[in-house]
Amino acid sequence: MNNHLAKYHANDMESVLEAIHRNSIGLDEFFFGPGFRTTRTQTNYPPYNIVKKSETEWRIEIALAGFSKDEIEVSTETNVLEVRSKSVKEAPDDEFIHRGVAARSFTRGFNLSDDVEVTETTFCNGLLTVNLKKVVPEHQQRKVYDIV
Repeated sequence: MNNHLAKYHANDMESVLEAIHRNSIGLDEFFFGPGFRTTRTQTNYPPYNIVKKSETEWRIEIALAGFSKDEIEVSTETNVLEVRSKSVKEAPDDEFIHRGVAARSFTRGFNLSDDVEVTETTFCNGLLTVNLKKVVPEHQQRKVYDIV
């Protein structure tokens, strides 16, 4: 028997679905129907929100206190939106009494469905905002026809 194939069990389903829900954009209808939400919360760095603006638009907000926009990179490749720090500057002469603002390097990925693309990224007052939109081909958009 090949043990590496049995990585997840039925008891892990809630955490697997929560990870999919927290890290995926545009896959709601595929994975989550009514009553299929999970309630487990986990902490991650950096903290973020995923806001569903409509059935075809989302916004990801990532709190990046202490970073400048030049120290952050946002990219997409193979259906993954990736936000990462480029470099972390350290002040070698500073002695911290308390260090509550994290300045560590990070990489944060979000899975995107094939039809979701980034429309805009902004950085204002330590908050990175990534706007996403589902691209619906014209032949799949709703049309109303005149009856003759």
